[in-house]
Amino acid sequence: MIQENLFAQNLDSKKFIRLCLSSRWNPAYRSLAAEMYNAADFDWAPIIAQAQKEHTSPLMYRALRNLEDIPPEIIQLFYTDYLWWARRNLLTFHDLRKLLQVLAENDIPVILLKGVALAEELYGNVALRPLSDMDVLTHLEDRRCLIELLEPLNYKLKEIEVHDASTFEYENEIVLVKEGEPKSYLDLHWSLLDSMYYQHAVDLDWFWQTAVPASVDGIETKILGPEAQLLHLCSHLMIHHRNEGMLWFNDIALFLQTYQTELNWEILLERAVQHELVWPLQNTILTVVNEWGVEVPQKNLDHLFLLDVSENERRIHERRRMYNRPVARRFYTDLSEIPGWKSKVRYALLNFFPSPAYMKRRYGIGRTYFTPLYYPYRWLVGLASIFKL
Repeated sequence: MIQENLFAQNLDSKKFIRLCLSSRWNPAYRSLAAEMYNAADFDWAPIIAQAQKEHTSPLMYRALRNLEDIPPEIIQLFYTDYLWWARRNLLTFHDLRKLLQVLAENDIPVILLKGVALAEELYGNVALRPLSDMDVLTHLEDRRCLIELLEPLNYKLKEIEVHDASTFEYENEIVLVKEGEPKSYLDLHWSLLDSMYYQHAVDLDWFWQTAVPASVDGIETKILGPEAQLLHLCSHLMIHHRNEGMLWFNDIALFLQTYQTELNWEILLERAVQHELVWPLQNTILTVVNEWGVEVPQKNLDHLFLLDVSENERRIHERRRMYNRPVARRFYTDLSEIPGWKSKVRYALLNFFPSPAYMKRRYGIGRTYFTPLYYPYRWLVGLASIFKL
């Protein structure tokens, strides 16, 4: 019973936050939110906890600050979070500017992704869009050079690789961290999606060719063009986060509302079919229309939902929808998506026999001579996870 009450409370909290955020483009939702907070049994505590968990506190402050009947202490709490994120984001953009300056001096092009691309261009206020890290897309051939250029800025690899250069071979990004208060995280991407299949299936040339100019504190850079941006946001939300996360949904809803007239739906749908990203587009847009109150012309929706989701695409997404996938299942999913038997075998061997340095870090091995014993332990843990619900 307690668990059921918590689940219902969580759903109500999400609904209230969604109504507040969506009132920016749909005024009718403001009245629906008012009905909820004027109810006798309304409790602000789960709302605050959910907003902080979802990093939507700054947006809640913007939505509620001018409304009547909101307790001043609630406004103050959201305002405090707004100021915290304002400071954090200003420091992030300060680091981003230095990063872009170094890259510009060395003629290395990048494309800003997700939060750092949307905070100014879409939200118009960097304090409103919380940033946990900086995501940038670089060309495959520029990865090593870029990492070397960032060493003087004190950026270092966050994790030890399974084997030297294995991340470059089988992942879509590498995370660099600069120590400090707060820490600065840089996610360096050379592919857009964390999927072995999509690392090969997605034509990055189109994303680069259609990128549009942007500026960060006077430093020229680029962000994805409208069609590429929407396709990436929807695909990232579904493939990386199983279509959960209010901040990411708000990104997409606000983007659709803002760039509605600039989107070329014919190109968008054509590329969704080409890259086998029809399902993320259909699912996410259906949610922002039905739940977030975004208006999309009916003819565009008709064309979108006339698209067929291929069996291959459906199979890929079904594998990734499971929550808390066991280690063995994640390994099998990755292995099945890698093209070519030689590459599959190499990937399996790298994961069965990681480097000693990785093993020591991963399992906290104190004495080097114990390291060989942890390889069978690693295999048994993976095997046992097959039976995990």
